[in-house]
Amino acid sequence: MKISVLRTPLGRKEADFVSAFKPTYPDVFSWYEKKQQEDLVQDLYITNQDGLKLHAYYIPKNNSVATAILVHGYSGCALQTLPQAYMYSEEFSYNVLMLDLVNHAQSEGHITQMGWKDRIDIIQWIDYILQIQGNDLPIVLHGLSMGGASVLMTAGEKLPSCVKAVIDDSGYTSAYDEFAYEINHKMHIPATPLIQAANLVGRLFLGWSYSEASALKQMPKIQLPVFIIHGDKDVRVPLKYGKLLYEAKTNGYREMWVVPNGEHILAIGQYPDEYKNRVESFLHKAFES
Repeated sequence: MKISVLRTPLGRKEADFVSAFKPTYPDVFSWYEKKQQEDLVQDLYITNQDGLKLHAYYIPKNNSVATAILVHGYSGCALQTLPQAYMYSEEFSYNVLMLDLVNHAQSEGHITQMGWKDRIDIIQWIDYILQIQGNDLPIVLHGLSMGGASVLMTAGEKLPSCVKAVIDDSGYTSAYDEFAYEINHKMHIPATPLIQAANLVGRLFLGWSYSEASALKQMPKIQLPVFIIHGDKDVRVPLKYGKLLYEAKTNGYREMWVVPNGEHILAIGQYPDEYKNRVESFLHKAFES
C-alpha cells in the first residue's frame, strides 16, 4: 500500500515533471511560459471537505466558448495536461482549468485518492468555476490515466447541467484492477491474496477500498456523452480496461478510439492532428445531444 497511495518524492514536484517532459513538448511549454509572462496563468485554490488546500492553474480565454477541466495521472501534476490545455485553449477557444489532485504537486495531502475521493474534489472545482464564469458556458471533463478514471467516477454523480461531456484518456477500471495488474506484471507474483489484503487495509485505514474506487461501477450511471481513448500498446493500463469501460456505458452517447501503436497517455503526441480532430468531433456531437 505504501507504494500505491502514500506520498513519495519521485514525480511529485513540478520541476521534475518539466525537466522530463519539456523536451517532448517544447512548443507547448513555450506557449505556457509565454502565458505566464503575460500574467494569464492564474493560481486558484479551494479547501476540500477534508480540510486540504488544493491547487489548480486557470488559463482564461477571451471570447471563450466552453471550459475544459483537465485531470492528470498518478504521480503527475497539472502541467502533465499541458498538451491538452494547449489544444483546448488555442484550437478550441476554451478556458482551461488544470488540477493538482490531493497528494500531488502544489495540493496538500499525503494519500493519493486514486480518483475515488478526487471525484468529490472535482465536483467542488466545477462549483468554483461556476462562481467565476456563471453557468452559461459548457464544461468538459478530460482526464489522463488516473485522471481519466477520476473524471468517469465524477460523471457517475449528479453534476450541474452545464457539464456536457467526459473524455477518458487511458483510464483504468478500478484501483483494485490496476494494482492487481501491477502486482502481476511488475512484481511477477500472483495478485491474490496480496491485493485482497491491501483492499481490506484500505477500507480500514483510508476509509475506502480499492474495489470501491471503481470507474467501471460508475459507468452505468453516467448519462453524459463519454469518449474513451486508449492505446493498443499501453503497458501501464491495458487496452482491455478501456474496452470494459466502453462496454459498461449503457446510457447515452459513447465513443471509443483504439489508438494504433498507442502508448500510455501519449496519443496526443503520437497523433496530434487526429487527437484534436477526434476530440473536436466528439464534443460537437456531445454538445448537440
